[in-house]
Amino acid sequence: MKKNNLKTNIILKVIYQGIILIIPLIITPYISRVLGAEGIGIYTYYYSIVLYFSYFAMLGISVYGNRKIAKIRDNVKELDDTFSSIYTLQLIISIVVICLYFIFIFISNNKSATAIMSLFLFSIIFDVSWFYYGLEEFKIPLLFQVLSRISTLFLIFILVKTKDDLNIYILLKSLIDLIANFCLWMTLFKRISFKFVNLKEAFKHLKQCLILFIPIIAASIYQQMDKVMLGAFISKKEVGY
Repeated sequence: MKKNNLKTNIILKVIYQGIILIIPLIITPYISRVLGAEGIGIYTYYYSIVLYFSYFAMLGISVYGNRKIAKIRDNVKELDDTFSSIYTLQLIISIVVICLYFIFIFISNNKSATAIMSLFLFSIIFDVSWFYYGLEEFKIPLLFQVLSRISTLFLIFILVKTKDDLNIYILLKSLIDLIANFCLWMTLFKRISFKFVNLKEAFKHLKQCLILFIPIIAASIYQQMDKVMLGAFISKKEVGY
């Protein structure tokens, strides 16, 4: 990797991390006043659950795919084959997890909120950011992420005015990653020739993905599980507080 590209990627990553830290500082006081503890608690509780579904939908593929693409990025033929097999695995697992999530929607106490949040899971189907990171092309995925988050910030200020707008807020938040990931495909086909592969070719990556998945799900226990337990055993309002 060229030194200039390394510097560019570091700068872009720092800018992106800065933006995702600043945006909550801007929007949180407004949303706290408009939606209140109950509204924020409902969103946070169900979002934490959806995150667990998303972890299983990706199943360590983001880390594994990044590494595999980085190793063979100069071999065009192998790049096409590797991407196709990894993405086929991702597509299969994502569809299975989404089907399981629809069962969760049916048994949940807030079907409207959980149904809208299914958009977040659908974004996993289009998430090929690991391919760009493997190529060390940070600019494209980070650009789409930044633009989508800034756009959503302005739309929240415009459209979310009262507690009754909770579902609008959930919709806007759920659309962030879906739009950004979908946009990645606009430039993907300029770099790759995708084709569906047989199940054996796709599932050969499963073992390594599972190994990388273990630390991801372990870290999520102390990052998200407290919100899930608090909402399940006490109340969504307490999660908001």
